[in-house]
Amino acid sequence: MNDAPVPERSGTPFLAVIPALNEEQALPRVLGELRSMHPSCIPLVVDDGSTDGTARIAREHGARVVSMPRNVGIGSAVQVGFLVAVREGIDLLVQVDADGQHDPGQLGTILGPVMAGDADVVVGSRFLDGGTFDHALHRRFLI
Repeated sequence: MNDAPVPERSGTPFLAVIPALNEEQALPRVLGELRSMHPSCIPLVVDDGSTDGTARIAREHGARVVSMPRNVGIGSAVQVGFLVAVREGIDLLVQVDADGQHDPGQLGTILGPVMAGDADVVVGSRFLDGGTFDHALHRRFLI
């Protein structure tokens, strides 16, 4: 994998929206990798109604946290992140899975075209290099 740094745009920070449901075990590694690889990253954990210590662990590891009162699903959790970005005038945002599925080393590749002005939105795919992921049929269709 390519561990490309995020191209800096006049030191502009970017928001990493991290929807999380019961991910207290994985969050320290994910947040640590984000911070070490991308110092301008602002991690925002959207705790999606977790019943474990997800919110506490996220705060202890330097993330901002929005806690949902109940589980609303990943789509709504990501929307909360978008709302925070809009409210705070942050115009650069990525979604990173709390369980470590997304490699923080790939953020430079994902954000590069946006930072260069060549794209407004970039969507990564785990399937482009022949990768597979075993999902239920309805989930595969939606992906």
